[in-house]
Amino acid sequence: MTAHRTPPQRPIESDKQAAAQPIGLRVIKGALVPATDDDIETLRRFRLRVGHLVIATLDRPRHPEGLRVLHGFAQLISQNIEGFEHLTAHQVIKRLQAESGVGCHLISVSARDAISALLPSLGDDIASAIDFNKMGDHLVNAYQPKSLSAATMDDAEFQEIFDGLARFVALRYWPSMTPEQIQETAGLMPESVP
Repeated sequence: MTAHRTPPQRPIESDKQAAAQPIGLRVIKGALVPATDDDIETLRRFRLRVGHLVIATLDRPRHPEGLRVLHGFAQLISQNIEGFEHLTAHQVIKRLQAESGVGCHLISVSARDAISALLPSLGDDIASAIDFNKMGDHLVNAYQPKSLSAATMDDAEFQEIFDGLARFVALRYWPSMTPEQIQETAGLMPESVP
């Protein structure tokens, strides 16, 4: 008996374009529906029928207000906490992330490499006393701040990180304020250039 194999069908050009294009969907009770006429047209190119299985990756777009409030938060910190006054809004956020570990990847680096990077700021007395041969292959844990851009995370993760940074600032720098008060004050800051 000979088995006949049907070669896989190649998608037509419009199918390739539809697959590459994000489709906006709006949530209704029990379903997702196309958000715009363009989204309806893109879906039509797939030639979907009732009962077809579709695999999708969902992503919630970030609300632009979050970035404005985050930069207001950074501006509030740079104007009111000693040691932050010379930093840009971006630098303030990255420093707070690194200090707190909030919104960071935990990485391990060689102790030898970490100390070598610090040598210029240690001073000659300390630098000359370090014996790199005795260090072996020990690792040091460090925090590497994640990007907070809209392309890398949704609103929920962004808000969790912002809440964590506000808690950290309240605990470390402003114990007289609650995290909610800090966030509220940050929301009132005038818009600044990130």
